[in-house]
Amino acid sequence: MIHAILLAAAVAPCSSSATQMELDACWGQRATAAAATLRSTSARARATAPQYHVRATSIASAQTAWATARDRTCGLEAALYAGGSIEPMMTSKCLDALTRERTARLNALLARLHGHGRAAPLAPVSRSVDAELNRVYRLYLKQVATQPAARRTLIASEQAWIVYRDRACAIEGGSCLTDLERERVGDLEDTWLGDAFW
Repeated sequence: MIHAILLAAAVAPCSSSATQMELDACWGQRATAAAATLRSTSARARATAPQYHVRATSIASAQTAWATARDRTCGLEAALYAGGSIEPMMTSKCLDALTRERTARLNALLARLHGHGRAAPLAPVSRSVDAELNRVYRLYLKQVATQPAARRTLIASEQAWIVYRDRACAIEGGSCLTDLERERVGDLEDTWLGDAFW
């Protein structure tokens, strides 16, 4: 029953699709549209950032790190559902969600820069949020202990995400570390369709 509820939530934006093929197509279209929006937002950020003393190369570096983290996190989705009919939908759903999150972060950064002329100093990460991320990650490692490909992908995903977090937060400042760690907990939990183990 819980699996059916989680699956229903996973397909919600594409709920008018009647077959798995239609769900795959719907999520694929959403991911493609999200990627196009991110490309234009990223270009705007690179063009605008220098007037606020943020190097365009720093924005590009964070974006490259994000793309690696995205690919490895969505690769985890593929590894978890490899060979199943749901794999393409879950991969596209992941691409869509992570791309929309990144676009929102870049838009928020641009709004802060326009409003204040610079980013706020970087605040330390919330201890409780950091502890929660570490707890969920360790539990996830245990959950995939018998799935070597998924375990390797999870570890690679986390390593790539840490690089992204550090590069993005060096630019964004403020509560970026806490915000991104909270976001990461949600992203890890969203990759799992079975009963929650965290």
